[in-house]
Amino acid sequence: MTDIYVDTSHDSARTSAPPDLMRGLEFLWLELTNRCNLQCAHCYSSSSPYEPESYGLQWVEWVRVLCEARTLGCRSVQFIGGEPLLYPALPDLIREARRLDYYIIEVFTNGTRLSDELVRLFADNGVMLATSFYSDDACSHDSITGVRGSQQKTIKAIERAVAAGIPTRVGVITMPENEARAQATVHFLRALGVEHVRLDRVRGIGRGHTFTNTRNPQEELCGACWRGRLALNSAGDVSLCVFSHFHKVGHISDGLATILESPALRTFRQEIRYMDETRRMASCRPMRCDPSDCDPGVCAPEECSPNTCLPECSPWNDVGRAPR
Repeated sequence: MTDIYVDTSHDSARTSAPPDLMRGLEFLWLELTNRCNLQCAHCYSSSSPYEPESYGLQWVEWVRVLCEARTLGCRSVQFIGGEPLLYPALPDLIREARRLDYYIIEVFTNGTRLSDELVRLFADNGVMLATSFYSDDACSHDSITGVRGSQQKTIKAIERAVAAGIPTRVGVITMPENEARAQATVHFLRALGVEHVRLDRVRGIGRGHTFTNTRNPQEELCGACWRGRLALNSAGDVSLCVFSHFHKVGHISDGLATILESPALRTFRQEIRYMDETRRMASCRPMRCDPSDCDPGVCAPEECSPNTCLPECSPWNDVGRAPR
């Protein structure tokens, strides 16, 4: 991890980031499809069973992106959707990512379509699994997903992944329908053997805007996506993360190398970095740590990465930490 040295002056905070993070590529989200078999009330991408399976990118184009990203230094990839298990060529893309020696390969899925074959594929290729879970109460969970029986299917997927030794992390997204059961749900998941459980709030993006009063979607970003991250959706649009499609920084037809050098990307990364560091400085209070020790390793909460949190993450917000 590259250290972030924060200068409190407005101008230098916008320009002093390490160039490998401001201009490089370390983590890539690939949104393979916007179709999903669930209809979660808060879905940031407004996915549903009625969306087309793909908006145009073919398998060979996804492979080309994996190859180009790897040559640019990217070592981590997450396959997401919609629901990525609905994308027929997902197994081939996983094998390709493994062949290219990606250090982290993760699939973010609701788990309802996780088969024994996919469990073996994940285990054989060192794939990590991430999912969202809403309540230990089936009625509450299913009311959020819009599909009866979805809770039990996701539970079975978690159990199978844990039994197979697949690194598994789960996010509990709280909203009025489930917030009273949040702590009980965390304990329920830990009892299933899940070590990495995180609480987070609904983001006011996509269908999530019905739960918040946010007028500026940029305020809903966790603030970590300036650090060498990019997201590519099935229409070929590139943004900083899966939450920031409201601000496109390019199209994959331009090539990742060109996008990484573009003024549009650099300017938006600078804006998000400044927002990120402003929040970090504000969160460093004497009651938490000595201000002279204010750095990410001492008083700033964890970064947004596949090992720590979900795309629905708030790394700078202590409320996001789920108790063990």
